[in-house]
Amino acid sequence: MVKIGRGRRIRSKIKKPSLKGKEPERTAKAISLKKIQGAREIAKAGIKALGEAAKNIKYSHKKEFLLELESIKKTLVTASPTTPMLNNALSFIIKEVDQHGEDNMPRYTYLLTGNYLKELELDINKLIRTGSEHIEKGDVIITNYHSDAVLEILKNVKDKKFSVIVIESNPSKKGLIMSKELIKAGVDVVFCNNSAIGVVMEKATKVIVGSQAILSDGSLVNKAGTLPLAMAAKKFRVPFYAVAETLKFDSSATLGKAETIEEMDPDEIIKPKKLKGAKIMNPAFDITPEEYIYRLITEKGIIKPEVLKTAFRLK
Repeated sequence: MVKIGRGRRIRSKIKKPSLKGKEPERTAKAISLKKIQGAREIAKAGIKALGEAAKNIKYSHKKEFLLELESIKKTLVTASPTTPMLNNALSFIIKEVDQHGEDNMPRYTYLLTGNYLKELELDINKLIRTGSEHIEKGDVIITNYHSDAVLEILKNVKDKKFSVIVIESNPSKKGLIMSKELIKAGVDVVFCNNSAIGVVMEKATKVIVGSQAILSDGSLVNKAGTLPLAMAAKKFRVPFYAVAETLKFDSSATLGKAETIEEMDPDEIIKPKKLKGAKIMNPAFDITPEEYIYRLITEKGIIKPEVLKTAFRLK
């Protein structure tokens, strides 16, 4: 599994989940198998799983109930250790439960997760509005991969008459999905191969990408190919924006402590037997240092990555 920073390791000695075969395990398996993808979708699925599982917890006292919640959280977070949005959301919910009395804790937890999911919807709408305000008529925007948040920002301002250059994002070709969605929304799209970043960057006015995580030093964890895009943007003096809910902030990890990046299936590039003698690399993510990031687009406004730690308080 992916590990970013020492803080992402799970060292808890809490007992193993007693809900085998139930919602947390099904959700964790779906996340591990990539049936649920994207930091926000993973977080939402985890929150829902925690709420559903809480209804069936048998306990004799509050501490036992909280230990079971922590155990469920471990099951879910282990399935996606580089998704701080999931870890942060579940930690917040468990903290709120801890502050609650002992009266009907399963129902309280279930209702709390439902309310939290509604808050996430409000937050993403705030983020979309914030990002939309920074798109100007005539902009030429470069983006990569497929980010729901970036997609919604661009769809929200399609009447401003701008264009989007979408990087193909091989080997997954998620840029193709992004392009089709933008075209469907009526946005002017240019589809570009990965190798032409240096050519198209001189035409751009902005770069806007999604995010998997924001590390405590302001570094961005995102799909592989983001770092060279950011470096080219800085070379051509094009503002580079990353879209990230504040729940994606990982206070425990920094670029200097980053560990291994998950390797995806090598068959996405080439079947190893067709290139015998070579090690096939297919990294899922790369890490962009904060010096290449102009601003972060969040639900709390536009902020500089270097002041991320004090610019907002996590829920």
